Amino acid sequence: MDRDGCFLGPDRCAEMFALADHSENKYPVVGWQEMGKIEHAHTAGQEHIDALLTLSFVDVELIRSKKFKVCLDSVNGSYKTHPFSRSHFDCCQVREAPL
Repeated sequence: MDRDGCFLGPDRCAEMFALADHSENKYPVVGWQEMGKIEHAHTAGQEHIDALLTLSFVDVELIRSKKFKVCLDSVNGSYKTHPFSRSHFDCCQVREAPL
């Protein structure tokens, strides 16, 4: 994901892979035992939603007016953000895909 919340484009992907390929000394590869600590980002879901709603190309009122029916695929982790589609976009959730 890029800083605007969208997936990386081809140029940014190439830049990221080049950085990873040539950074052995700057970012050494270590085993999981040497990684550091786990941090829980309890507000990450809401922060993501807030950022999404500020994108210039997301027209919330237009989306609401369409009264879309949606099927949620929780993608092994984004499950916590699912009320977003109903509450912000006034969508009807038809079915939730199993985890």
